[in-house]
Amino acid sequence: MQHSSTLLASALADLETSGPASKLFFTRDVQPVVLEACRRHNISFDEYAARLGTTRTALVLMLKGIDPIPYRMRDSLRDFVDAARQGRAATAA
Repeated sequence: MQHSSTLLASALADLETSGPASKLFFTRDVQPVVLEACRRHNISFDEYAARLGTTRTALVLMLKGIDPIPYRMRDSLRDFVDAARQGRAATAA
């Protein structure tokens, strides 16, 4: 596993998706990136899933690229991770 400082440094590249807008899938497991962002924002993974309007289980399946992720949620995740990387406060999902 990458060190937390390098994990978020390349995070936006790690949040790449593939597929049409109606069926976006992460191309790799991005759960470690989101977990590190949660740590930096001092929020639990469960609480972040609830802010996104989903369950922890559903979010894990999306982050691992097993289930499709809605376009809006993907963009919210990117903003959340980018804010963590830059040391900014996260906005609501």
